Amino acid sequence: MPFTALLLILAALLPLASCLTLVAIGRRLATPLAGYVATFCVALSFLCSGWGLLRWLVPASHLGQEYGKSVAPIILTWPWVPIGSHATPNGFLQDHPGWLDMCVYVDSLTIALFVTVTFSAMLVHIFAVRSLRRDPRFTRFFACLSLACFATLALILSGSALQMVILLELVGFAASLMIAFRSDDEAARRAAAKMFVVNRVGDIGLLVGLGILVSYVGSLSLPELWMMLGNAASGAAVVLPNGAAFPPGALTAAGIALFWGAAARCAQFPLHVWAGDAAEGIAPAVATVFAMTLSLAGLYLIARLFPLFTPSARLLIAIVGVTTMTMTALIATAQPDIKKSLAFIAASQLGLMVLGVGVGSWTGAMFHLIAAAFAQTLLFLAAGAVIRAARGETQLSQYGGLFARMPVTAITAALAGLAVCGVGWRGLGLSGYFSRGLILRHTAAFASLAVGSHRSGAYWAFFAFAIFATFIVAFATARWWMLVFAGRPRDRRLYDHAREVPTLLWPLVVFAIMTALAGNWLGIRDMLESAVYESRQAATMQNVPNQPDRGEVVHAFDAVWPAGDAADEGGARDEPVAAATSAALTEGTRRVSDWVWPATALGILCGLLLYFRGDRLAGRLTRIPPVSWLHTWLFYRMYFDELYGSLFVAPVLGLAAGVAWFDRNVIEPIFNRGGQDRRASSPAPNDSRERADENVNANAMTPPVDTTTR
Repeated sequence: MPFTALLLILAALLPLASCLTLVAIGRRLATPLAGYVATFCVALSFLCSGWGLLRWLVPASHLGQEYGKSVAPIILTWPWVPIGSHATPNGFLQDHPGWLDMCVYVDSLTIALFVTVTFSAMLVHIFAVRSLRRDPRFTRFFACLSLACFATLALILSGSALQMVILLELVGFAASLMIAFRSDDEAARRAAAKMFVVNRVGDIGLLVGLGILVSYVGSLSLPELWMMLGNAASGAAVVLPNGAAFPPGALTAAGIALFWGAAARCAQFPLHVWAGDAAEGIAPAVATVFAMTLSLAGLYLIARLFPLFTPSARLLIAIVGVTTMTMTALIATAQPDIKKSLAFIAASQLGLMVLGVGVGSWTGAMFHLIAAAFAQTLLFLAAGAVIRAARGETQLSQYGGLFARMPVTAITAALAGLAVCGVGWRGLGLSGYFSRGLILRHTAAFASLAVGSHRSGAYWAFFAFAIFATFIVAFATARWWMLVFAGRPRDRRLYDHAREVPTLLWPLVVFAIMTALAGNWLGIRDMLESAVYESRQAATMQNVPNQPDRGEVVHAFDAVWPAGDAADEGGARDEPVAAATSAALTEGTRRVSDWVWPATALGILCGLLLYFRGDRLAGRLTRIPPVSWLHTWLFYRMYFDELYGSLFVAPVLGLAAGVAWFDRNVIEPIFNRGGQDRRASSPAPNDSRERADENVNANAMTPPVDTTTR
């Protein structure tokens, strides 16, 4: 086994070892030793990931097969689930015919996400050790956090769609446990149950999608799927190696079904309803769910399955992404809770990533996933530090003026907020400036290319709504920061009690540094561009040209936009760019330069002006009838909970009540009457035996007679 793969497998297993240790002897370890054990294991995991990164940058070989950055991925397979005995299922010579393989797949995206997740998890562990030191369920939280880290890392390492779906279930289960680890908190328990139910709704799509793929292809290994179905981007029927055709309609249905399952995990419309409720959990748990585990796993599944999406499926994905991005940003502007507002801002960022996948900005979506992981985690942890300093207060209306009491927290939160807004100018900016700009550039290029192909001008709606959502996100982020840290104190007792805890500060500072550097200094975009090339190489290695009906060309990831200008592309990834594509990218660059920074600046300015005196001016404005109606609609999250309650929850509860009444009033009397009839018709018991039992009982109750002679 290649040493790089061995390091990553060890990095994934270390959190599992931590979880099992805490489950077995966590009560004996108690506080804070249990937290130290979990932190030590995840720190070792980060070191293994970093070592794997260093090894990956230097090309190597294993059994004659080269691997490394911009060379080829590592693919390891083992037979796992038997599905038949054909020598060449569907005419394709698989690694283990008749089996669904267990697969380990390592490329530049795998390495980048391993380093990101383990580094962020290590800092979250350090923050949680201090912030939860007085919690009676201290050990339980770290066991759940370790389980979530293991499931996420194992999913990132997976090279099979079946593995990914199974581990996605484990990630969701661990996320629910983290949100509800305080069993006495009714709101957190209900939020975890809601998240769990929504994920089960998404499971329907996962099962349908996997079933379609297995029935047509007979394999779920990602490189094999990319090789056989990589031409899905053309929209035509895909010809399988046995000469059969995979109908475009069936392939579109499979892609949409798999996206449905992943969308439930990353809070996409219409399965976004758990996002606000999940904020009822503690800050480290919410940060982990939205930035490192559940949401990341959902986006990762979508990214790995990207070559399987037909144009119709990708169009639907783009529509869902831009809808979620805009809708959740609007909801965030009216939320009164410090964590719920951030949760909807995070959901808007996830919508932007999904939009990127839909328009073909694969590199931009993954770039923003890594960049937002640092910024969003920092925002949630800063909110946790504020809540701890405010004795558990979560309402934004009770804060104000905390910059004077918590300056480091305020500065780091401002840096993260600016990164989320995508602040930057002419090549200088925070992480979000580069990742968001790349997605929006490709969105505009997508619309320009569609219009240039004589399609509807409605494709420009993607870019227009994305610009509007950018303005709203900037406004919501500025509102959040101003209500917490600016203005005058609105609760003097809360203000006087607030103070910074030094042990909570340095994780925030480290996250702030990473947020500043992740955009243009850590080489993340270059790693992701390499991942696209390596994935194409993986599909090519699975192709055997001398098989019947197989050619030399493999069309995997053809729909991905180039990440940079023609002058930026170089090395092994040089590819000819069509004139229409080049013109569309140029148009996208111009549109981003003309629209994105004004929208961002205007949103931040509106937030600063409207809330510079706290919520007084905003409160007066929201009392004006048209604005008050809009504010109420957004405050109640567009009434989606009430709508789903009427359409789905109430009928199900009514059906359950009807079944219970039928069972109680119809079924039970029938069986009870039958039992009485059988007892009435049964023969009488044996009288002699009954009398003997009575004599035994009587003798047992009679005291013995003393016959001793005096």
